[in-house]
Amino acid sequence: GSGARSNLKVPYSPGSTTVSSFSQIPTEAGFYMVVYTGTDSQAPSQKSAAHWWNVIQIGVASRLVQIANNAFRDRNQVFIRVKHDSTWHGWYKFTGTQV
Repeated sequence: GSGARSNLKVPYSPGSTTVSSFSQIPTEAGFYMVVYTGTDSQAPSQKSAAHWWNVIQIGVASRLVQIANNAFRDRNQVFIRVKHDSTWHGWYKFTGTQV
């Protein structure tokens, strides 16, 4: 190739945003830090009333992948789910062992 590169500009939420549903995260690719205060099925895990989540979102509004990790609970787990058209599908949990 020509070696030319474009600057990738990805939305980044430097502070936390409080949401009552994971579907309230903006529908664009980016890195988000959210405090989840809801009790609906949108959260990967609901072990306490409020959770801090680091969320990486990849794709476009109708085709998204969310990768989420809870910084305070379940640190050894990563959750992934996908959105196709207007439907969010269930979370998949990956659990690891500290090395």
